[in-house]
Amino acid sequence: MLRRVAVVPVPLLSPRLAAPQAALVTDVGTAAGCALVASMTNEVVVRDHSIRELLPLDPMRKGERRAEGLGERAQAELRP
Repeated sequence: MLRRVAVVPVPLLSPRLAAPQAALVTDVGTAAGCALVASMTNEVVVRDHSIRELLPLDPMRKGERRAEGLGERAQAELRP
């Protein structure tokens, strides 16, 4: 069953405020949600690409990965 989720933009990103709300709509606990939200405020720029020698994958932008993850979750919820 698909749920509708209201998205309300806020002028600041507070992990303490966002984590409990994330726990309500996802399988992520409050502590993990707080850490994830806190990490979203940091811009990450990769300059060392040596990891590609060990893990042959194409990096994705944050929005692309988020969309893919939501699509995977929706597909999983639709399976009987």
